[in-house]
Parts: sequence; structure tokens; C-alpha cells
Amino acid sequence: MSISFFFSDSLVSRGKPAFQSSTFSPLGSPERAVDGFLFSDFKKGSCMQTNLENDPWWMVDLGSIHTVESVSITSRRDCCSELMHGAMILVGESQYLDSRLNPRCAIVPAMIPGKTESFSCGSMKGRYVTITIPGKGKLLTMCEVQVFGKAFKGLGHWEQIFHSVALLSKGKSASQSSVSSLSASPERALDASFHSDFEKSCCIQTLRESDPWWMVDLSSTYSVVLVSLTNQDDCCQDQVTGAMILVGDSPHRGGYFNPKCTTISSVPSRKTVFFNCEAMMGRYVTVIIPGKEKVLPLCKVEIFGVNDTQQFTPPQVDWLSMSSSFPQIIFASNSRQNSLGCCF
Repeated sequence: MSISFFFSDSLVSRGKPAFQSSTFSPLGSPERAVDGFLFSDFKKGSCMQTNLENDPWWMVDLGSIHTVESVSITSRRDCCSELMHGAMILVGESQYLDSRLNPRCAIVPAMIPGKTESFSCGSMKGRYVTITIPGKGKLLTMCEVQVFGKAFKGLGHWEQIFHSVALLSKGKSASQSSVSSLSASPERALDASFHSDFEKSCCIQTLRESDPWWMVDLSSTYSVVLVSLTNQDDCCQDQVTGAMILVGDSPHRGGYFNPKCTTISSVPSRKTVFFNCEAMMGRYVTVIIPGKEKVLPLCKVEIFGVNDTQQFTPPQVDWLSMSSSFPQIIFASNSRQNSLGCCF
């Protein structure tokens, strides 16, 4: 990998919101890496530092999609510059797993103490720039990150998709394997509310049973492009982990034998995750948790797609994201191509 230096006035990261996996001390908080100062001594309060942990990361949110030309990193002079060896710079539109599944710009070699080195990203598009060190027992510390580029004026990938699909599930009939209370009937998952509190009658929930499921009948066969799920906020956020999304034309056993779109790895509290089903054909869309003694809770499900006579050509990207005031939204790639899920 070649390292080159770039001189440009298109600095887009200074003062932008920054986040990191953990904070070693108040002196090492994430915003210190985008404060505009190239001081390379941790004690001067212009560097960030995580704890010693697995896969530490730091991320800056540029606020909107940008064309990222290069990323510069200033290492610490007082210590630890060698720890940057093997760090990855990622650029993309997804916040899922703290943006650690976004496309890679570069791999960082061992850095010279106190020096600023720049890495070309070749006009990558993204809102989030992440620096992470994969592996166990790692520590991430650096003094400044500068992202150079310009605002992207075209449609983002999520906009391209939503200009191509329609909401198919609104007003359709739903069913589930069991109902835990009157306030958790299956149609609750299709109402217009994005509230994620079960006690406010905004969510569905099954009894504890084997292979609990929820299913929507789209009334005819469609090309299913996206399925979105909103998790509960008041409890039970982890219970949806391991659930599968199935799409097909059979309603038998809640669509149990229909083809799988994906397996859900995570749906954070108060967030909506969009899963890409790559235009799978089907009339029934099912969310099911395989196994014994399981409970399925969901607060919102939406199905997006096109009529089976239409042709859908998705943008050529694996991970997508967009932001919303409430709830935040996360896009996920199809697990048939990638075993990891996604969100934002």
C-alpha cells in the first residue's frame, strides 16, 4: 500500500460529531481527534484513546454523504504510534456495528511518532469515516483525523432504492403463532406508529413457545426488496436476535418452509433496521425465531418492493444507511452474501 500526502482546503471533518468504542480517560474523548489541532502529546488534551479491548474503533459522522478523497492521521509522539499498525480506515453510509462493515479505504502501517500521514480513498462515498484495529486486546489512540473531500450532491444509495419501491404492507392482514395479550395482536406491527413501547400497545409479542412467528399476507405475489424491523425500547431487545426473515408463497405453518431472506444478528433498541431481500418473490413475509422456549417481540414491520411484473435493479452496494430524527434507521445486507447483518 502506498502512502501519499494531500494538501487541500476541503477539510470536512473538523468539529463534526465523533464517537469511539470506549474512553480511557476524559483526556482521550473522541472529539479531540477532530478539534483541528495537530498536537501529538496526549497530556495536552488533543488526542483520543480507547481502553484495551477487542476491535477498538473511532468514528466521525460527516453529517451527510460526502465524496471522501483522503484521510489523514496524526500519531502520538509521546508513545504508542506503533499500535496503529494494522488499523483500517473505513468509509461508507452505514452505522451498523459502529460502521465497521463499511468499505475499506486503507490499512495503516506502523506510523512514525508525532507525524501526520495521509491515505488516498479514491473518491469513496460515505457519511461515516471509521478507524478500527481488528483483533483481541487492542488499543486505539491517535491525535488527529482529517477527512478531505466534498459534499456529494447526487442521490444516496438509500434514496435510489426508495425512489424505486413502494410500501407493500400497509393495511394488509397479519397473523402470528400466538398472542401474549390483547395489546399485542399481530396488526400492531403494521400500524403507522414507530413507538417502540409494548405497554403503550404499540408492539406485538408471542407467548414463550417453539418457533414463534409473525407473518403478513401481501394479498398477491410481489418482488420484496426491503424488510424493516423496529425493536422494543422498554425491554426484550435481544430476543429478536437470531430471528429469520422468510419470503415466499406458502402460508403453511406461518411461512416456515419459505426461502430465507436473512438471519437477524442485531436490532438495537429504538432503532429500525432495513434488510435487503434482493427482490425475492413472495406473497407472505415471515419473521420467525427458530428454537424452543422463544418469545418474538416486534414493534414495527414494513415491507417494500414492486409488483412481480416490474423489474427492480438495486444499486450496486452491500451496506446502506440513512438518518432520521426518530427512529434512527439502519440498512442491512443480505446474509446469503454476507453472514453479518447491518443497521444504522
